[in-house]
Amino acid sequence: MTTILFLTDTHGNIKAINKLKDKMAEADYIFFAGDNFKDLDAFVSEFGQKIYRVRGNCDFFSEEATEIELTVERAKILLTHGHKFGVKHNLLRLEYYAKEREASAVLYGHTHIASVQGLNGLLMVNAGNMTGHGKKTYAIITVNGQDVSAKIEELI
Repeated sequence: MTTILFLTDTHGNIKAINKLKDKMAEADYIFFAGDNFKDLDAFVSEFGQKIYRVRGNCDFFSEEATEIELTVERAKILLTHGHKFGVKHNLLRLEYYAKEREASAVLYGHTHIASVQGLNGLLMVNAGNMTGHGKKTYAIITVNGQDVSAKIEELI
């Protein structure tokens, strides 16, 4: 079984990310779906080998990828910020795209609203945000073979 700590939309809140260092150490992977791509730079020296991140719509000067496909165990996971798929309106374009890519799960952000949804055999997870507007949330993703599950947790 593999665990992924999934963060998105940190918007400069390094203090909140720092509170997750124990969880970062425990996780097999750390996925970040953008909006302040550089927020994880402070953690690269310690956890760099397991950090995967994409840029979001607020990562103006980053030339990093806007999406990454990773195979974890036997599950294909798509990591993207979501703004290019109109996720603030609905998830249909993102769902279709992930299915075209034959993904088991798609991890995204942009809306700042934490969500775990199973749609027609596809797991769609938004970790929420770490901005301090409302709850600061992140997700723990568990992969067991091809099975992917997710749980939203709140930073206290």
